[in-house]
Amino acid sequence: YLRGKYQLPIAVFGHAGDGNFHITPMKSEAMSLADWDEASESLLRELYKEVVRLGGTISGEHGIGRKRTKYLAAALSPAEQKTMLAIKNALDPNNVLNPGVIFPDP
Repeated sequence: YLRGKYQLPIAVFGHAGDGNFHITPMKSEAMSLADWDEASESLLRELYKEVVRLGGTISGEHGIGRKRTKYLAAALSPAEQKTMLAIKNALDPNNVLNPGVIFPDP
């Protein structure tokens, strides 16, 4: 459905044993960079919303990381994000572990 809607090829690969799927939209050569940025952003936002609606999560075996930080609100409520930040602050009070990756630097 999303391939046709956004006219983008999408590679799908993953780990059948643990249910992790890697969805990778790809830019066609004919598409301008501006169109690619807009289409891929919209596609991923829609994809992550549907994944969460179906009971999944937007993180894979490596967590959220830099790529999905801006989509975190699709998967976690403000209270859940606040809890995550409190845990990070408790375990990393000097903010030396991946500073600014998921949560902004203090």
